[in-house]
Amino acid sequence: MDTRVRQYIFYILLLTVILVLLLQPEQRPVQTVTTTPTIEYIVVEAPRIAEHVAEVMSTAPSPIEPDVDEDELQCLAKNIYHEARGESWEGKLAVAWVTLNRVHSGRFPDTICDVVYQAQHSTWWLENHGRKVPVRNKCQFSWYCDGKSDRIQLTTLEGEPIVGNVNAWTASQDVALKTMLGITSDNTKGATFYYNPKLADPYWKTHFVYTVMVGDHKFMKIDHI
Repeated sequence: MDTRVRQYIFYILLLTVILVLLLQPEQRPVQTVTTTPTIEYIVVEAPRIAEHVAEVMSTAPSPIEPDVDEDELQCLAKNIYHEARGESWEGKLAVAWVTLNRVHSGRFPDTICDVVYQAQHSTWWLENHGRKVPVRNKCQFSWYCDGKSDRIQLTTLEGEPIVGNVNAWTASQDVALKTMLGITSDNTKGATFYYNPKLADPYWKTHFVYTVMVGDHKFMKIDHI
């Protein structure tokens, strides 16, 4: 075959390959779409606890021994959040003190976490799934057994902070810490129960002694705790 013919064929083939490559659709890298998970709750990490304790102690009238159990702190903060998320600082403080008054009463469990999660638990869930799940409406603090999620959601799925929830959770942690450090006063006057008379009329109210009104809630205690 003539050399010119070979070169001509070669250039034709080369041009064909180039055209094929140019006409192929662009191959874009596959993008993986990730979703920021919602946060169940933010724990107070050790450095943050130390900083917060130092800050609180610096404003205290007398020296304080910073002896705070992190698990107990989280249980108390979570109870304050669910029971009084929309309440004032005084309302949150009242929930904290009712919780602690129960711990010290002798009529309830002797730890904060056990007081918060005191309930009648499902035998079926425990035997078949190894989980402690409260029976509906059979607990001391209604948020734990009302059938709704107990998650403290602080961000949207896109990772944006839910400002109201973040502020309420931060305040709940602050109240819990200061109460556990013993630098707040019991604004419930020893109460171990409370209810909102606008929303409920509990049968047990006649068995207890009224102590004080905080916000919309009436606080009560047993005669001899």
